[in-house]
Amino acid sequence: MEYTRKPRKSKKSVVTLCIQIFSLLMCLIFPATYANNENVLNRIASTRSGVAYSVEFIDNYAFLSNNDGVSVYDVSDHREPLRVSHLRLADGAFDLDFKDRIAFIAADEEGLVIVDYRDIEQPEILGSLNFGSEIFDVVVEDDFAYLADISNGLRIVDVSNIGDPFEVGSLYVNDLRSVEVLEDAAYLAVPNQGLIVVNVSNPSTPSISSVVLGTNAAINLHLGNDYLFVSCHSRGTKIIDVSAPFAPIMVGEYSVNGGESFQAYDYGELLFIADVLKGVRVLNISDLENPLLVSSYGTLPHDVFYDGEYTYLANENGLDILHYGQSSDSGNSGFTSYSILLIAIAALAGLILILYLGARVFNFLKFET
Repeated sequence: MEYTRKPRKSKKSVVTLCIQIFSLLMCLIFPATYANNENVLNRIASTRSGVAYSVEFIDNYAFLSNNDGVSVYDVSDHREPLRVSHLRLADGAFDLDFKDRIAFIAADEEGLVIVDYRDIEQPEILGSLNFGSEIFDVVVEDDFAYLADISNGLRIVDVSNIGDPFEVGSLYVNDLRSVEVLEDAAYLAVPNQGLIVVNVSNPSTPSISSVVLGTNAAINLHLGNDYLFVSCHSRGTKIIDVSAPFAPIMVGEYSVNGGESFQAYDYGELLFIADVLKGVRVLNISDLENPLLVSSYGTLPHDVFYDGEYTYLANENGLDILHYGQSSDSGNSGFTSYSILLIAIAALAGLILILYLGARVFNFLKFET
């Protein structure tokens, strides 16, 4: 019987295999190296001062509303925020807005509280207006403060005399959580209805103009130039074009499975989302129809502010300060969790392939001899 041996493996096949192995390793390692050069969020400080609901800024001072009032932190040294004052309010504070150095505070059952912060370390209450209900949000435009009363809806208060504010108009809406104003249009976030557009050209007789479809579960609003960012809890963040204030158009949206969008802040082509379950998420919105996630950080934020380099979060622990930039700038190893995972996979794949190649070469040499 004639013995027929298997065809010998050529040196060319071994070289080809080596090239394939090298290509595969480069495909794995290059994304990991590239990820290391991406901008990432790194926490550099935390006050750990209890639950905070919103954060506002004046100069180098962060104003934090919380369960027992408003705390002010000097953040000129971002790694060591220093509390310089605290205004105690019996029912705490949910939100605040500024007109110069005068703060208008949504102080829950204490109503609207107006505070002079010209001396940051010695805040002085100038006036207040108690409605006997829960005031959740406030925005000030010209001589009027627009309040979100959870139980009673929109309240419009004349604050031309800050020592003697008085209500001039109201509109009943159940479970109102947030309000923003653009020209003669007021936008209301109502979880069980969505985004409601209200005509406030006459503050004494506000009237509903329309309800924007697809905005159910709306809980918070942020107005940035011609766009309104509507946080819709588990339904994500909606981007609304309000260049025509009474004809809003939804142009984009972003959501994540298991997330709860609570607030958003836009800065140029970046959108920062405070997701109370998934943490802060940074999106590139240069294409509004297709927001792209570029970075994230796990925490429990209620509000977010970005100054172009640092991100400030009002969350379950108080004030968190994150640096947004090259990972190597943060003082850590410079590797993201994504890059470490890819390098580990590349190393494991490389080891397996090297062992495989070694076995093939050994068999080849053995056969040759």
